[in-house]
Amino acid sequence: MFSSEKKPSPVLVRVRAADGCLNEIEVDRKSLGREVWERYTAVFDLNEQDFFGLQYTSPGFAKSSKAQPPTEGSQQWLLMDEQVKAQIGEPKQSESHGVLPVWEFDFRVKYYVGRQVTQHWDDYARYLFYLQLRDDMKLRKLIVAEDVECTLLSYAAQIQFGDWSEEQHNTLAYLHDGLLVDTKQTALAAKIGAAHKSLKGMTAKEAEAAFLDLAQ
Repeated sequence: MFSSEKKPSPVLVRVRAADGCLNEIEVDRKSLGREVWERYTAVFDLNEQDFFGLQYTSPGFAKSSKAQPPTEGSQQWLLMDEQVKAQIGEPKQSESHGVLPVWEFDFRVKYYVGRQVTQHWDDYARYLFYLQLRDDMKLRKLIVAEDVECTLLSYAAQIQFGDWSEEQHNTLAYLHDGLLVDTKQTALAAKIGAAHKSLKGMTAKEAEAAFLDLAQ
């Protein structure tokens, strides 16, 4: 006698954090956003998870409770009380034999908060917040005055490359190669390079704290 109950239909969820850390969990195809979130945060342990969320690239339609479907390609936050497939669509089939279909998300800071909040965060949470602020500034999602941008990116250079040295940083190519500045922004790159040179002796942790103090 056959059971009328349908077997679970598993999906692989891949979540990438701002530092490139990739975690994978397995969920049911009918899962709500909250189930995915709880499964993921059980693996990716972070005390400050209330300030973060899962973001996905919209397929350009929505069967969820949203009145208007989001624009195709836009970044959307995963809603907790809606089915995942109603928001992001059906999972992508993997080309590898035996690998589950996949949903992909980015783990990102959901709220810009002030220093009075982040000073109580652990080091890793603050580092993720720093990375997102840095990347949002480079992508022009976060607009700041040029002098502030120059100072912030000089701190970012100190974090990424350490002390300026004649051997490694005597041309601006290191800023372009490190994806801190677009190759067309030569004047800005020159200012950032000069500011980076002046930060000799500053540790990465001190530079990150200075970046967050100024950015917030």
